[in-house]
Amino acid sequence: HCDVNQRNGEKRLARFVKKIREYKKRFDIGTYKGKLLTADRIEELNEMGFCWSFFKHPRPRRFNDHLQDLRNYMEEHGNCDVPSAYKENM
Repeated sequence: HCDVNQRNGEKRLARFVKKIREYKKRFDIGTYKGKLLTADRIEELNEMGFCWSFFKHPRPRRFNDHLQDLRNYMEEHGNCDVPSAYKENM
């Protein structure tokens, strides 16, 4: 995936990713007139696993990650009673 967190000092890269997503929307409907985004570059980004929609990929991935964390906790502790102060996987 290509989720870029602006809060970790990656603002330039995050802006680039945002622009690429905007350009792709225009590319898909035939209104993109720029030269940066080409069919070859779109294919290259697809091969990298680029997420074209911010909301499509991150939420299910994060849920699944937390679900696996809960499974690991249960395996280790025999229950799902995770204390509020539990610091693992935060």
